[in-house]
Amino acid sequence: MGTTYTKVNFSMSIYIDKIKTDNKEVLEQIKVAKLQIMCGIEEIIKEYRKPDSRYSHKALAEAIYHSFDHPEASKVIIEDLFSEEFERIFSAVTLLAFAEKFPKDKVTRDVVNKFFEILTGDFNTTLKNHAILAIGRYGNTDDDDASRLERIVEEKKYLTKKKFWKWLSESALLDDIKITIKKLKRKK
Repeated sequence: MGTTYTKVNFSMSIYIDKIKTDNKEVLEQIKVAKLQIMCGIEEIIKEYRKPDSRYSHKALAEAIYHSFDHPEASKVIIEDLFSEEFERIFSAVTLLAFAEKFPKDKVTRDVVNKFFEILTGDFNTTLKNHAILAIGRYGNTDDDDASRLERIVEEKKYLTKKKFWKWLSESALLDDIKITIKKLKRKK
């Protein structure tokens, strides 16, 4: 089995080496792909957590986010959700909102609360929309997340603070919140 794995990795590495491009981002992704093939996702995660990695954050994140079903990768994605960096938060919320096979056991009450925090915080409409979708996916009836959403709508806590975006966020988010409330109530 080990020999087969080594041969597969070697042949994939040879295939990747044949890719030619002048695009620096693609070249970076090729390097990260080779690292993942040869050393595994654990090595990618180690590099991702280094403040001075020789690889770009974006290329490493792409490898991790495409391996979200791996236990360590899913932990990193949850960590990113609680990051201070907008790009990491955005990537984590987006994946959690749309990846149907994300390990649900990794989504704790703290994670769902973070989605609510994003919805009521001063974030852009797209991120808030993804948070609403994630609440619909991971919220539950035991904690009465539907009622919590109803209060947020009633108090208009979901609106973006900046005046120009306030009217846009209201029209763009309100329907999605109402759909999510219905979805949560059907889970009962």
